[in-house]
Amino acid sequence: MTRSRCLFVVLALWFPVCSSPARSLAADEPQNVHPIRVLLLGDSTCIGSVCRTVAPHADHLEQVIEKLLATEKDLPPVQVLNKGRDGEYIRGLLTSGRYDREIMPIKDLDFVLVRYGPNDRARLKDFPKEFPHDLRDLLERLRKNHPRASLVLMTMIPLAGKKGDAEVNDIVRSIATEQKLPLCDIHTRYAAELKFGPNMLNYRRVPLKDIPDRVRPLLGDATVLKDGTVVVLDNGLDAHLRDVPNWFRDRHPNLAGYHVIGDETAKFLAPLIRQRSRHNK
Repeated sequence: MTRSRCLFVVLALWFPVCSSPARSLAADEPQNVHPIRVLLLGDSTCIGSVCRTVAPHADHLEQVIEKLLATEKDLPPVQVLNKGRDGEYIRGLLTSGRYDREIMPIKDLDFVLVRYGPNDRARLKDFPKEFPHDLRDLLERLRKNHPRASLVLMTMIPLAGKKGDAEVNDIVRSIATEQKLPLCDIHTRYAAELKFGPNMLNYRRVPLKDIPDRVRPLLGDATVLKDGTVVVLDNGLDAHLRDVPNWFRDRHPNLAGYHVIGDETAKFLAPLIRQRSRHNK
């Protein structure tokens, strides 16, 4: 075989592999399908910054939702943008300038999922009066800036005990009814999952100084944060550290918790996306 012919065979074998797209499309799949764009707005239980620090390569909330919806073969591609922020409450979002800088400019949104309440409850002087006002204000701005997007309200996860959770979620349900908005109730599902273990969905976070010296060699994948606290995302060290003060106190979701939130959110969104896609045809 001549040298030029050998070169042709090598190129013929190599070129299709190198030029193949990352995501193969079926022959009958539309080639110019625009993804459904979903925006998540909320607090630390939305963004999950601690989990991102400890496990940066794990599937976080937006990836869980995207991957689950991708298994629904009749749905278009879905892109989920997570714009949650630690410690955020609605008035802070609207008055700090973050809304104008980061939320208003986003283009082509199809759904906006709004999940606030815990920090509002802690920071507002008259929560029962001010929180509904702030929530209505946010919804009004979202309608103005993203007129083609469907707005969805979400309940908060179990964080503040039955009474505290209800103070937030009852208002969220009331506003959803008042404004005829879909309500994605993740609180009920999350609470049901906790029946399998009250601490299975939250990470452990305590000061490193409280970890006994004899256990420190076992910390392994645990991460020490800048504030001097150590974070463990699962129950791997519970046998050694369950008696450490406040070992189970932090109720923020771990990766398992975000899978619960993501699963319930994806199940809720699938029929809405299906309906929107039919309407747009």
